[in-house]
Amino acid sequence: MNETKNYRIAAVIALVLSLLLAFSLTVRDYIDVRGGSLPEDTSAAGASSAGTPEATTSSPEVTTSSPEATETGPEQSDTPSDTSGPCESTSENTDVTDPADTEAVDSSEITEESSGNTQETVSAPDETTAAPPETTVPETPAAATAAPETQPPTKKMKVGISPTTAAPGTNVYADAAKYAGFETVILPTVKTEAEAAKVLAGIDAIMLTGGEDIDPKWYGEEALRDKYGKNVNSINAPRDTSDMLYIKGALELDMPMLAVCRGMQLLNVACGGTLYQDLPMQIGTAVTHRDPAQSRFVTHLIDIEKGSLLNSLVDFTVARVNSWHHQAIKDVGEGLVVTARAQGDGIVECVEMPGRLFVLGTQFHPEQLVRQSGFGVYRNVFAALYEKACVYAQNK
Repeated sequence: MNETKNYRIAAVIALVLSLLLAFSLTVRDYIDVRGGSLPEDTSAAGASSAGTPEATTSSPEVTTSSPEATETGPEQSDTPSDTSGPCESTSENTDVTDPADTEAVDSSEITEESSGNTQETVSAPDETTAAPPETTVPETPAAATAAPETQPPTKKMKVGISPTTAAPGTNVYADAAKYAGFETVILPTVKTEAEAAKVLAGIDAIMLTGGEDIDPKWYGEEALRDKYGKNVNSINAPRDTSDMLYIKGALELDMPMLAVCRGMQLLNVACGGTLYQDLPMQIGTAVTHRDPAQSRFVTHLIDIEKGSLLNSLVDFTVARVNSWHHQAIKDVGEGLVVTARAQGDGIVECVEMPGRLFVLGTQFHPEQLVRQSGFGVYRNVFAALYEKACVYAQNK
């Protein structure tokens, strides 16, 4: 009995001890696991935290280089457009920019190159594209410096316009020239070849406008008088002298020239030709070339020589044109070729000078037509003058 009791007590004690031992082992394992995992987690977190500053540190480096890349980008992309100009028909470039902007960009590029900023400009491509420095370094300076050498800045072409007091005035000629891209210069009245040469040196084309009659003394005739004995010519002697000096000087330079109405008549006289002093008195009135009330333009048809300069510009051989004149070319001057005549009376409406860069004379008024509906083709006259002014400017 006692032995059995003792056996049971011993079994209970053993069970309790076993449970205590198992519990202690479990607690130890728990503490070991927790104790081991915390340092590992802390270490991992530390590594992550340490990585963050590194990433943050490297980010500013990329950010710092990005502005460099941004600064470099516009310099390289702006170079072609900024160095282009209004003469692209002759330089195989089509961009048109402000010469002032061109000079500013070009000078800033040269300054940066010479101040030693080339290495900073190259650093951005190295970091962002991982390209070897030796590959990138030669390209950037070449791109930055090549443009100013091969594409020098160009300027806007200047056309000199002879002033007129005839309605609607000089502005209509200037507007047509500006529409084609010209910078306009109103020609001052000159008295000598030297004065004319000085003015011509500052322009790239010349436009002789309409206005007063030409003194017949210039072509060796006496003034024609009407039945009342009144001189049919309305003369501006100082302008005759000044315009004649400009025409002769421009022809010597082979400067592009557009001569309109009186301008064409004076061009003819400068080349040794003569004029009808008054069409109604000398030719008749089969075709009205000037409104008798002198209040508006009249119109009539002209025939244009096929293959002529005018024909190439307007692309037709019969045209209706405006008209406001009572004088006209009689004997054609040396070197001039008639390429258009009025239907009905054969009055000269256009002359050209083959072999010249650009010499075109019109008795009608293309400057009045450039903005009129249905007559936009006459813009080609001023566009062609501008194109040849570009050629002249590059060759002078």
